[in-house]
Amino acid sequence: MVDWVNKVLFVLEFKRTSDQKRDYREPGESRAKAQRDILIKSHEKVVRGANDINEGWKIKLIIFVGGTSGSVNVRTFNDNMQELQVIESKRNAIRTGLVFELLNAQDAALCSYFAQRTEARGDRQWK
Repeated sequence: MVDWVNKVLFVLEFKRTSDQKRDYREPGESRAKAQRDILIKSHEKVVRGANDINEGWKIKLIIFVGGTSGSVNVRTFNDNMQELQVIESKRNAIRTGLVFELLNAQDAALCSYFAQRTEARGDRQWK
């Protein structure tokens, strides 16, 4: 996402991780930072070398971590929405949509697992 007025390039990263432990968000954010490190550094190098109207650009990594059971840290989510300049009245609806997508992904994974498990046993129909 690009904020042309304030010259900010936002790199959005979405992580889905097991949310069985309370601190599920921190490892997800660490993984995202490590995976996007070279991308961020490369972009920062490009903007440091810019001149004239291309000067002053910033690169910001925004990480959304969702749990496999639909967990989303509200404070972190709202901080990200504020950083992206999303108006406050829209944030809950967006978070609800994210939770819906997390649960859909979990449902698809479970359906795939059980379909493959059933197929491996030679049973073509779910019971």
